Amino acid sequence: MRSKRLIVLVACCSALVLIFAVGAGCGKKGPSITSIAPDTGPAGTEVKITGENFGTSQGDGVVHVGTGVADVVAWSELKITVKVPSGLPAAAQGISVLTDVGESNQVDFTVTGAQLQQPERKEGEVEHISAVQAMIAFMQSKGVSTEGMTFSVVQISAKDRNWKIDEATEAGAPTIYFLLHNENGDWVVKDDGTALSKAELQAKGAPSDLFGTPTPATQAQAFQDYLKKQGINPAGLSVTIARVSKTDPTWQEGVARKAGQQDAMVIFHKVGGNWTVVDMGTGFTNAQLKQLGVPADLIHTPTEAQAIATFIQSGNAEPGVTETGWALSVYKVSRIDPDWEVVKGIQTGGAGVNYFVLHWENGQWVVKDDGGQITAGSIPGMPSDITAP
Repeated sequence: MRSKRLIVLVACCSALVLIFAVGAGCGKKGPSITSIAPDTGPAGTEVKITGENFGTSQGDGVVHVGTGVADVVAWSELKITVKVPSGLPAAAQGISVLTDVGESNQVDFTVTGAQLQQPERKEGEVEHISAVQAMIAFMQSKGVSTEGMTFSVVQISAKDRNWKIDEATEAGAPTIYFLLHNENGDWVVKDDGTALSKAELQAKGAPSDLFGTPTPATQAQAFQDYLKKQGINPAGLSVTIARVSKTDPTWQEGVARKAGQQDAMVIFHKVGGNWTVVDMGTGFTNAQLKQLGVPADLIHTPTEAQAIATFIQSGNAEPGVTETGWALSVYKVSRIDPDWEVVKGIQTGGAGVNYFVLHWENGQWVVKDDGGQITAGSIPGMPSDITAP
């Protein structure tokens, strides 16, 4: 793909998040619950669980009701019948099915009659419900959906078993790690991220035998860590890699986007086998890119701004569009062909809002059209996803 750079734009970038499409891998689908009946009752109640991908026989499968393990009466691919175990508090308890493929979603069953909790399960299994509840509540407080996530133990400290690291996994998304501490019988999330560095763990007081958890290896993990440090909410945003340096593939440009907001450029650099985010913004000047160390083949002139100025000077722009007073920002980069993009311009005291369609041709930007609105297919060869506003 031909390389090129995004334009200098307005001062602040939108709060965008990266959600890379990470391959979920091949294999069996995990279990999924669609309904249970009944949804309330005391210990010993028989509950019919309906869903899919349970497996034709129980094998090593387990049904959890809250912190308890249910006795299985019958097991088939689409339906399981169990008895509610004793020892559970009188409250809503999540029912889930755990097989060798993974753990299903949870469906609430209201237990009548309070009992003692059972001990948490062993390392490597889906975790004690109190830890799961702590992680779910922590993510939901950040506005992150937990639907479809599976929670597992990564490592329990041998020095102090009140400390551990758990993980939340979801098909097509990066793994999220949680540092948990048991405080007066309740698990509390002390830190989270797609990686937990030694410095982070030390700062939170974790035992040293928990150091060395996975470090960022992918662009997605690196970007989530970057957003975490910036305090940016990841909900509703996505990013794709638009350009890779031909002279040094350890440098890449990503395009981060959110519906209704302008696109932003993300500069990635791979150092020591791990991707890092060098910077993110709605645009960078050539001088800024050079200062960041970006390879020359990702830095080009003329810029979009220069191409737009030339276009306006030629007299081909819409009536009322003059050269001065423009604040420019990249509005959209085509997913189909990143050599096409739309730049949004706001002219103070002039034409107001105007959109410019640009195409990368023979090593330079060329303005193909402009106007207050850009419709799909209005220019020959233009990708169908280039529209504005």
